[in-house]
Amino acid sequence: MKPNKNQKLTAYQQYLNIENEFKHQKKTESILPKCPIHQNNYSKICRQCKKIREDIQDEQVYEERDINMDQYYYAQGDRGNNVFPIHGENAGAHVNALIKQNIQTSTYYKELQQIRTFFDLIYEVEKSVTNVETWAIGGQGVPSQMFCCLYRFMNMGLSVDQVRSLCDHKNVYVRCIGLLYIRYAIDPNFLWTWMKRYILDEQELRPCIDKNVVMSVGEFVEKLLTDMNYYNTRLPRIPQQIDLIIQAKILLAREKRDRLIINKKIIGLFQRGSIIR
Repeated sequence: MKPNKNQKLTAYQQYLNIENEFKHQKKTESILPKCPIHQNNYSKICRQCKKIREDIQDEQVYEERDINMDQYYYAQGDRGNNVFPIHGENAGAHVNALIKQNIQTSTYYKELQQIRTFFDLIYEVEKSVTNVETWAIGGQGVPSQMFCCLYRFMNMGLSVDQVRSLCDHKNVYVRCIGLLYIRYAIDPNFLWTWMKRYILDEQELRPCIDKNVVMSVGEFVEKLLTDMNYYNTRLPRIPQQIDLIIQAKILLAREKRDRLIINKKIIGLFQRGSIIR
């Protein structure tokens, strides 16, 4: 029986449609112009032929990095050299210039510069950070303690193991700093591979000054991946080809989160010996 065209697509069907559209788009874009001199075969000595061959090779690598993010993460970002895959000159390259300037001139950040070790800085976050906003309460142009600590971590140049220890920490604000570190610093090809570990995380946090606002770590991760606006600043842009895949995967994660909430409500109905249809 064919599905009704007006029937709402499931998240998985939407994901397959987006991914198929993306692959078709990449296949179409991969047809590059041929050398005007050598129409049928590439010449080994022709400069134009060499340039076209290099473009084809670069595009093939980029396509594989887009689709097989997990494979590339395990090959380059997790096993072996323990080097976190940075996008840009350094981890703080994509922080807004105004925020960066205000952080560097703030008194609190100058105190943080005296902290030399990774674990001492984590202790400072546990002691001082109470929200994940960009700017301090009541201070015009004063960066928050959260972002000062984040920027200090960026200047330390963290390894894969250190970033993972931030994201898996028991303190929720330490975890948020780790997730923001990933969002700002990582090569977009590895973004989902890192974030998917936490998209269904249920630990609660109070993200802003208003303590009545509560969200889970999973919802915080979803916000980082779907909303460029982050408490009066802008997050780095995700390339469109990668963003299409991430958004489709988030649809699946939302269905899993809703299903988990329902299952928790009815789990008490299931007892040993209960009759199941």
